[in-house]
Amino acid sequence: MIYRRWPNKAAVIMDALLELIGLQTNFPSSSRASASINKQLHLQVKFFRNKYGGLIRPLPAEARSNNELTEAFRER
Repeated sequence: MIYRRWPNKAAVIMDALLELIGLQTNFPSSSRASASINKQLHLQVKFFRNKYGGLIRPLPAEARSNNELTEAFRER
């Protein structure tokens, strides 16, 4: 049964997306905090423009009316 590992469908969806995304959205390290933030913003823009970005873009809007999805976003 799938719910032995995940509490609900939203958690399954979030974990599946995180598995697909992998290292594409990790925070890069740099010698200065401002450089790390700048690199992260560029990575985020690149990610949201690729095929997986299209999968995740509608989720924040859906989370506004879905408490389980909101909780999955917060936890992950």
